[in-house]
Amino acid sequence: MGSVIARRQRRFAASIATTVVAAMSAAPAATPAVTRSCGSVGGEGVIPTRIRATGTSCARAKRVADRAAKVRSFGGCVVLRGTRLQFAPCTINGFRCRTIRRIGFDDSGVRVACRSGGAQVKFDLQ
Repeated sequence: MGSVIARRQRRFAASIATTVVAAMSAAPAATPAVTRSCGSVGGEGVIPTRIRATGTSCARAKRVADRAAKVRSFGGCVVLRGTRLQFAPCTINGFRCRTIRRIGFDDSGVRVACRSGGAQVKFDLQ
């Protein structure tokens, strides 16, 4: 037999342990977003290459990149000024897209980033 105080301490410790286990199982584990390399999209004209997806699937990232790489008259964001490629800020499938920086020989291409909440798609246009 134990004293009344010992029984209360055991009950208290058991209730704390139960509460901790319940709290740990209820709270989802925070997993960091993984960046996937999705390759490129085939086709003609301005082709998005080095597509990278964070927080979304590669299929969705390729759809966003393919659509954004079209010229404005075809629903995309690309503007051609002579031989120079430019990218106008736009929204494609809920992703807000903008130019991050110029890339390539003579800065002839652009690196684009598109964001929608926690999801991000990056790709190069040359």
